[in-house]
Amino acid sequence: MPLDMTAAQVNAELAGWPNVLAWVAGHTHLHRVRPFAVTPGEGGALAGSNGTISTPVTCRKAGVAADGKPHCRGFWQVETASLIDYPQEQRLIEVFDNRNGTGTLRGPVLTHGFERSRKLAEADDRCQFFLLDPASWSRLPTDGGIDAVCGFGRTRQGEAGDRNVELTFRMPAF
Repeated sequence: MPLDMTAAQVNAELAGWPNVLAWVAGHTHLHRVRPFAVTPGEGGALAGSNGTISTPVTCRKAGVAADGKPHCRGFWQVETASLIDYPQEQRLIEVFDNRNGTGTLRGPVLTHGFERSRKLAEADDRCQFFLLDPASWSRLPTDGGIDAVCGFGRTRQGEAGDRNVELTFRMPAF
């Protein structure tokens, strides 16, 4: 994939492959989990959306699955807060075959007990690192803008549904 793709183009590319289960990203300063669902529209054209970004999707596997639905149905978008944030947390990713045509992607969040990281996280939350170069604000790689990066005293644990997740998916046929 080219390096200068938009978020919509990346989502469309990933959604075009029926064997993609998830796009797992870190360093977004916020725990967030959401589906990028692909559905057929008028005339059978596929479109995908995560509620923020919507885009046409071209499925790389022609036809439909045994259930009559398109092979490409989307994927899970799993984001995990940066380790500079407080509390310091990471996400474990496990993939299970449920032996019934579905699978489960389990993503529990693990918290570190390292208190010395709090001061660095607090400085980051006040945007002290960005204030050294105000022009860097225009280059923020997030659709949430400066509020997604600078917590101004907030923690980055996300909503309850974004933390310890068990996400189901249709097992891809290889």
